[in-house]
Formats: sequence, C-alpha cells, structure tokens
Amino acid sequence: MQKILFRADAKPGIGTGDLVSLIHLSRVFEKNGWETHFFIRDSDMGKRLIRDRSIRNYREFPDSESVEEEVDDINRYLSKNNITHFFACVTERLLTLYTNIHSDVIKGCINFDGIIPEDYKLTVNWNFPDPEWYKQKEHPKTQFLLGPEYVVLPDNFDQDVIHAREFNRPIKNLLVSMGGADEHDLTLQAVQKIIAESLELNLNIILGAGYRNHEPLEKFLSASGLNYICKSSVTDMFKEYMECDAAIATGGLTSSELVATHTPALLIAAYPHQEARCRFFHDNQMATYLGPQEQLVDKKLGTALAKLEQFSSKNFTMNFRGAEVIFTHFSQLA
Repeated sequence: MQKILFRADAKPGIGTGDLVSLIHLSRVFEKNGWETHFFIRDSDMGKRLIRDRSIRNYREFPDSESVEEEVDDINRYLSKNNITHFFACVTERLLTLYTNIHSDVIKGCINFDGIIPEDYKLTVNWNFPDPEWYKQKEHPKTQFLLGPEYVVLPDNFDQDVIHAREFNRPIKNLLVSMGGADEHDLTLQAVQKIIAESLELNLNIILGAGYRNHEPLEKFLSASGLNYICKSSVTDMFKEYMECDAAIATGGLTSSELVATHTPALLIAAYPHQEARCRFFHDNQMATYLGPQEQLVDKKLGTALAKLEQFSSKNFTMNFRGAEVIFTHFSQLA
C-alpha cells in the first residue's frame, strides 16, 4: 500500500483553507487505495478540523517547535510509518525551510509565494501567478499546475444535481459563510447590514472552526427579529449550497465552492491575497465582488442581491479539476 503524509495547519491568521484543502485531497488518495497521514501544528482549529473530519492517522507537534525540530519529527514519522510521499501546504513559513526532509521521499506542495525547494517534484498554485514567478527553468524536474482550475474542492459535489439546479427568484434564502476563522467578524457585519437595509431574508449562517464570537453574535441575532439558523462544525457544505438562493462569503476556498455549485454569490476579500480570485470571478460574471473587508459597511446589499437575480447556469463556466489532476500527477512520480 502506498502511503502519503500531508503537512498543513489551521489557525487564526491563516484560516482553515490550508488544512481543509489537503483533507479534501487526501480523500482522493484514499479512494485510490492509499493510506493517508497528517502532520499538524498544535492548535484548537486544527485539532477540531481533524476531529470533525474523522482523520485517523495524524500527529500534532507543539506550536513552540522550531522548523529544525519539526523537520526532525517529520523524518522520524516518515521512517517509522514507511511513508514514501510527502505533500505540504505551509503558508506561515517559507517552504524552503523544509529542505532536509528525507531525500528518498517524493515531495509535492501547494505554494503561493513563488519560492520552492529544488527537490519538490510537483507544485500547485490555484491563485493567479505569473509562470515566470517560479523561475521554472531553475526547476527542470518539477511539474507545475498553475491556475484557478486546480483548486481542491470536496469530492462529493454531484454534478448532475448541480447542472439541474433551478434558480429561485426572488432571493429569499441567503447563505452567510465567512470562512473558517472570520477574524474580522464579517458574519456579524453582514447581519447588521441586512437589518439596516430591512431585507426580508431567511439566513443560514455557517460558522467556521475558528470563529470566536459565538456569544455576541447569538445575542445580537436573538434580539434582531430575523429568521435565521446558525450552524457550526459543518463538514459537508454541499447541502447548504444547494438549498440557498444566493450567498455572501469571503474569497477563500468557499468562493470556489460557490462557483462550482452554481451558487450566485456576493464576495468579500477578507485578506489581500483573496482579491485576485474575487476579481476573476466577478470579471467572468460568476459572482459579484463587493470589495475588501473594510468596504462592506459602505455597500448596499439589497442592490447587489438584486443583480444576482439575473444569474443563470450560463454564468458558471469554470471546470475545477484540482484534486484528480494533482493525484494523477503526484502518484505517477518516481
């Protein structure tokens, strides 16, 4: 049996996308007979995601551990479990710090900063990098998968159900999903905007693993008079997407999932690196970009939602194929 170790984290400041992406990717490896393992930094968000998604083989290491100590731990784990493949999505530190991982292990990564070690044989970036950003001529033994179509999405998105989707008008059921951490509390800001504009909507509010303001939000909602439901620890979002008429969300992985499920959406860039993705979906008429997070207070949600009512299935033209393509390329490397 082939074995692979995935390395990623989830914590405030970086959100949950790194770890969630690799969990989705691991499911494809498992379906093809691989044994999967995870190596994560000790954090409440990371442990909660691992627990909620029933990951069996994993190792936590202390947040205080240096990169050198971490790499030593990774090498011991690889040797102890006879693991031959290593795949990382580490955005807190430069990946080039992870250069002393066993030389006989096949390595790949999801990388967004353009700097990769020489011995990583596959590099994926689903943002919008200039191909020369990676200086590909200096990495003749590395395969590159670059572009938004390579984002890793859940494997249970039923394409027949998606393509048969009907668009309910007027918009009544609004999904609010502001990412795994939502450190700016855009969830509360969006709810406040809905009240201020007297929008008559049924709200399905999804709170991520790192959301910390449950009590203030619930207190505000209970006094608001809104028709709402709040959900935490949602591991299968497909049903939530299919049951809403539209969504308001941030520009992380959720934005790609919304486009993939043909969900008309208002997007907010919670961080600068999300702006390019939001603008891409907006420019290609697959979503409406409201702007960076600090501009939400100035936006008219009612006006923006009215424009989403013009969306149809013809707006959604992206072919997301990241997980299967990554698996195919990486599993064939030697």
